[in-house]
Amino acid sequence: MSNAAYTPLSPVYKSLKEGKSDDEEIALEEIGSPKPSSDSSDECCESKKEKSCGKNGKKRSVGARICRCIGMTVLVGICLWMITGAAMLTYVGAKAHRCLHPRHSSSQEFTWVPSSLPTLELGVVSGTLNVRSCPKAKNVTLTVRTYAGTEELLNTMVLQRDTLPVGGERLVLLAPSFDWSHCQRAVFDLVVPENAGLDIKAQGLLARVDVHASKSAVRNLVIATSVAQVDIHSSELSGNLRIDSELGMIRTRDVTVHGDVRTELRVGYLETRHIVTQGTLSTTLRIGCAKFMQVEAQKGFTHSSELAHVSMWNIKTPALTSRVDYGALTVTIASEFAGHFISRSPYGFLQVTRGNAVGSRLVLAQETLALIEGSVKADAHTVSSTPEKTVTLDAVYGRVDLSFDDTKNERSHWHH
Repeated sequence: MSNAAYTPLSPVYKSLKEGKSDDEEIALEEIGSPKPSSDSSDECCESKKEKSCGKNGKKRSVGARICRCIGMTVLVGICLWMITGAAMLTYVGAKAHRCLHPRHSSSQEFTWVPSSLPTLELGVVSGTLNVRSCPKAKNVTLTVRTYAGTEELLNTMVLQRDTLPVGGERLVLLAPSFDWSHCQRAVFDLVVPENAGLDIKAQGLLARVDVHASKSAVRNLVIATSVAQVDIHSSELSGNLRIDSELGMIRTRDVTVHGDVRTELRVGYLETRHIVTQGTLSTTLRIGCAKFMQVEAQKGFTHSSELAHVSMWNIKTPALTSRVDYGALTVTIASEFAGHFISRSPYGFLQVTRGNAVGSRLVLAQETLALIEGSVKADAHTVSSTPEKTVTLDAVYGRVDLSFDDTKNERSHWHH
């Protein structure tokens, strides 16, 4: 063992590059190899480039950035406005529903024999007056319902009942005007037997009046309000009808009155449709809009307005007189009209149109910028003993349009 010779091991690897030493290889690698770049820095540069450049690789202008900021601001503002508006509408709707339908209410009922009640006067500060006729009713029945936000406020609403010197009774509800804090209001429901011939006078400060009385259940009807909506429909009065209001909307439809009809409205909307009166029809609207359709006044029809748009169609009356100071007056007369007409407007515009049914029967006596006067001769095929009719239309600073045409062609337009 001791005499054996030592033989060194041969290397198990060989250098890939022959002829170069390890030191030279390391030195070459340190000098010639480039420094590695960081991936995170490349991504940062790319993101910054994308943010600052457009689709074509160009930088966005200052105007585009400002527009983008303004658009985002407006969008956020619209969203906030919609959310706030929805919340406010929900709050107001819930409060209005609770106020119009409060928890606290009371009811009273009164009954009279028709022969013992010639006149009935009803008064309410804020509320509703309903008048109905019933063929099966034998007595006059009045139901008064009061509503308030609290029981204490309900107890302050006192119904005062008095006897009229001329006969009849007066019932007035003493209460403050309606407001959204106390929610005090009243409802009067009156049921009248047919052919009772009851005289009714209704008064209200802030009220809604609805009348449906047929077959002479009501004789004379007087309505006096300050701010109101008045609806009289499908009714027949054996006496007179009078309506007075300061501000509101008055509508009469399918009404027959054996006496006279008088309506006065200071500001608002006035509509009269399918009404027949055996007396005179007199209406006054100071400021607003008025429409008259299929009106028959056997003794005469008079209307006056200060600032309004007035339209009339198919008016049957022996004498029609209408005046509008500022605004427009449009009148359409049926083709069977025979008589004299005159239109005057010194500072406005005048126009007279003849329909095919009238034709050569219309003759103009004079035509100027301020006056148009003429007549329509009776149809040769129509034999009638009724006297000739007259139409007088006046406007100061307004337009006056008078036309004679067949009402059947205009029926569908005016009904809608």
